[in-house]
Amino acid sequence: MLSRLINTGSTGIEAAEDFELPDTLAAHWYNRGYYGSVSHDVKAVYQRHIGWFDGNPAHLWTYPPTEAGRRYVEAIGGIDNLVAKAQVAYDEGDYRWVVELVNHAVFAPGIPDDQAGRAKQLQAQALTQLGYGAENGTWRNFFLTGAKEVLDGPGGTPSQAGLDLIQSLSLDQVFDTLAQAIDGPKAAREQREPVALQWHLTEPQQQAATTTLRNGALIHLAGVDVLAPKPQATLTLTRNALNKVLIKAALPDGSLQAAFQSAVSDGEITVTGDDPTAPATVFGYVTKPDANFAIVTP
Repeated sequence: MLSRLINTGSTGIEAAEDFELPDTLAAHWYNRGYYGSVSHDVKAVYQRHIGWFDGNPAHLWTYPPTEAGRRYVEAIGGIDNLVAKAQVAYDEGDYRWVVELVNHAVFAPGIPDDQAGRAKQLQAQALTQLGYGAENGTWRNFFLTGAKEVLDGPGGTPSQAGLDLIQSLSLDQVFDTLAQAIDGPKAAREQREPVALQWHLTEPQQQAATTTLRNGALIHLAGVDVLAPKPQATLTLTRNALNKVLIKAALPDGSLQAAFQSAVSDGEITVTGDDPTAPATVFGYVTKPDANFAIVTP
């Protein structure tokens, strides 16, 4: 059915509104949206096959939320007019329209605190009502968590990688994780030449890898990368020493650069080569994710 809707021009949002399970399937309790939802899944399948762009050029290069918010508030006649229209929609029970409309006010810069407070209060109320009306748990949690963020600010759950998790990672996964954390723009600006490191793990099994910081990206290859520049430094260590470094780096006040330097000072890691400072240079670009980033507010 979804393929037919796509082939007749329906976008993901339109298909999600029109898609219905046959009665023979919808009647079974295990096909109800207690966890996910048909609407959610239809959009996911659409994006999997078609991508994010629905073909409408008006959606090809839209403004980001803050820029769009400022323009929408102005176009609607100011924040007071926007909130008034949203209040009418709320009183009529059209909570979907309330959250879409007031979202522009929440993201618009320069709104006086008292007016912004009224907009946020209405947004939280509408999100709460949508949460109460959601059958599936994920939508309910999204709506209610969004309402809380609007009023109280971001409140993500800080997480810290445990020893069990780190021990279970393969060496490839360790380097993949480091690569994701690299501050690419900063590294690209400051490091014009590639920085290559050769890794030799001695226990519990012999392993070798090459990491290269180039153009702001950290890439790795198992063994000796013959296409990489000559390594500026070679690191010799055990997997246990690597795990200890990663654990220390994951602490709230820890950093990979400091944890690595401490392991070198303690003799747990040996660094040889033309530039012993090369590892610290690379690790200095590793950042930590922010578990408290905002989602429904700027």
